[in-house]
Amino acid sequence: MKIDVKLFPLGVRSVSGTDIPEDIFKEYIDSDRCKDALRRKIMLGGLTHITRDMPDDFNGKIGQDDVQLLDGNATHYIEKFWIGDDGYVYCRAVILDPEIFDDKQAANIRRLIGYLKSGVQLGVSVVVDSITDTRTGAASQLLAIIGFDFTFSPAFKDTKIVKIYEDE
Repeated sequence: MKIDVKLFPLGVRSVSGTDIPEDIFKEYIDSDRCKDALRRKIMLGGLTHITRDMPDDFNGKIGQDDVQLLDGNATHYIEKFWIGDDGYVYCRAVILDPEIFDDKQAANIRRLIGYLKSGVQLGVSVVVDSITDTRTGAASQLLAIIGFDFTFSPAFKDTKIVKIYEDE
């Protein structure tokens, strides 16, 4: 299963206080960093930001983004990006196959698929790493789009799944 997702508006300050200008985003998606991450399918996401905070017992032992490898929350990866006519960044994401993962991760993937097939309108929150001017909030460089996570938070009501491809 694949989904098209409306991620975030360009040139508008996000909930976290960062504004990503269009030229900075375009520079990033043309970069080798982005192309390599897409090729390697490592822009992962899950249900909520539960895996974006480092648990105390992992602190200093593994990389921040590696928590998702261990906790069974990863449900999808980003396959490609584009800019819509509305000034938003969109992506196509691939939902992972629950049949090839352990019980905990398979349950999270099935839970996501159940929400999608039931028509539940999930919002999304994007996780980015950028160099940002603290005065203006404008990113001067986008280092990585680490992934996106699903959320019910009303702060992300404008970000959403816009199309589901069930046959893929």
